[in-house]
Parts: sequence; C-alpha cells; structure tokens
Amino acid sequence: MKKILMIGNQDISQKSIKHFLEMQGCSIVTVDKFLNACDEILDHKYDLIISCHDFSGGTVFDILKHCKKKNALNATVPFILVTAKDITSQMFNGGGVPDIILHKDQSLLTEFKRVFNKYLAANSPYQYQVLFIDDDKFIQKTVKLWLKKYPHINLTFSSSIKEAQAEIKGSFDLIVSDYLLEDGDLFDLLNLYQVEKPHDQTPFIAYTGSIDKVDLAKIPEKINFLAAYEKPFKVDKFLEILDKIRMSDCAA
Repeated sequence: MKKILMIGNQDISQKSIKHFLEMQGCSIVTVDKFLNACDEILDHKYDLIISCHDFSGGTVFDILKHCKKKNALNATVPFILVTAKDITSQMFNGGGVPDIILHKDQSLLTEFKRVFNKYLAANSPYQYQVLFIDDDKFIQKTVKLWLKKYPHINLTFSSSIKEAQAEIKGSFDLIVSDYLLEDGDLFDLLNLYQVEKPHDQTPFIAYTGSIDKVDLAKIPEKINFLAAYEKPFKVDKFLEILDKIRMSDCAA
C-alpha cells in the first residue's frame, strides 16, 4: 500500500485525484496548512507528495525551501505540484523544484493517472508477464519502445498462432493479439488456447483495424476475453487494463 501526503485546500481537482488514489488502495494523509505540511514531511515517510500552489501560511515553494534546509525531502520520493498558475523560475526562491508540475485543466486527471502509472512502474515489486501477438515487426518494435520505460512489464512477442502455441504453455498475466495474423485470426487463436488450457483464466484483449470484424458471439465461453479495441494500439489503455488486473488480484 502506497502512503501519500496531499497538501492543499481539497478543491475539486484535489478531490478527484484523492478519489482515484483511494480506488487504487492508497493510504492518504491530507493537510491544509504550511506548518502541518512541514511537520508531516519531517516526521513521517511518504511514497508520494502532492501539493497545490498556495494554502494557509505559505506556498509549495516555501515548503520545498524549508524542507531543503532541514534535508527532509528524500530524492526518491516524487513531489507533484498541481496548479492553475504559470510557474516561473523566480518562484523557486532558493528552495527545491517540484519533480512534476501538472496544470489544472480538463486533462488533469488523465495526466495524473499517466504520471501515477509511471511512478508505479518504477516502484512495482511485481513483474507483469504479457504475451503480445502480432505479425507486424514494426508494431512489435514500436510497442517495445513505448513500454521500455515501464520495467514492471515483461513482454514476450509472437508473430503467428504457431509461434504463440509454444509460448502459451508458459504463464502470463495478459495476452494481447492482433485480430488478423499470418496463419489465422483471433478466433483460431482463442479456440487453440481453449484446447491447450481449458481451465485457464488469463485475460485476453484484441485490437483490430475494423471493430466490426470482431463477432463477440464467436468467442469461446470459457475464455476470459476482456475487450476488443480499434487500432492504433494505445499504451494508456494497455496500462489501464494492467492496473485493473492488479486491483482484481489484490481484491482476490
């Protein structure tokens, strides 16, 4: 469980972030005054600190300056500033600088989720095993590059159903497949999987150039098929699915 300090007056933006973090099973401490925030940082250990710009008794940069003097901020603990203000270097005032600055706008929660997923990736003790099946080498290379910054995701690639048949003997947390492969389609793959592992509940997702091609009624009943998505492959959606799998594992 991640322990998180939230500093500020709990406006709508902070409340939406807090709700998201609670849904992730995080332990959250909230403070709304400068001195209380400094005491929390000095006296307790946190995995993540989130602050608005100004609050009773000071600003986020006053906190950073005070904690820098006390050598209280651990360099490995990300400090996120959420603000509607334009931040300039003059505001730093001889103190520290937030690791990440997020602006209050319509995309705030989406951006925060992206940052939080990246933080989890860098600190996750669990390694996700993902089988990615696509006969397009360019897509394989692109996905590998995109996910390189997420060290908690181990990718295994297959280019065909025949190759995948050997790989599925192993254990995976998620299987991702293109709809059309060089030696068959998604349904050929799923039928094979059901024969090879009739009681397995590994989640499947698929992506396709035309979502209309995916007739969900043809998917074998015992396959744990989550969803089909239209191309292009979206990393954010992929990370969101992995996060849901992680949460369901924790609940179990």
